[in-house]
Amino acid sequence: CMLYCSHSFFFFNDTATTEIYTLSLHDALPILKKMYDENTKEAITKGVFGAPTYILQKEIFWGQDRIDFLERKLKKISQ
Repeated sequence: CMLYCSHSFFFFNDTATTEIYTLSLHDALPILKKMYDENTKEAITKGVFGAPTYILQKEIFWGQDRIDFLERKLKKISQ
């Protein structure tokens, strides 16, 4: 059985995704667990408490209904 990754694995960087595509599911599980644990620790450190959470310049936007606030901030900083 080979592990097939989809776009839902958005937390992978390009290197990790490439490596995981070439591994069997059995071999990939320890890597996935390590990545999950590292991402969880990072989220806790940054104050994330739910999903989806977006962080831009240390400001937290929590929830799908905050995307418009995030969009406004992105426009403001890109000007």
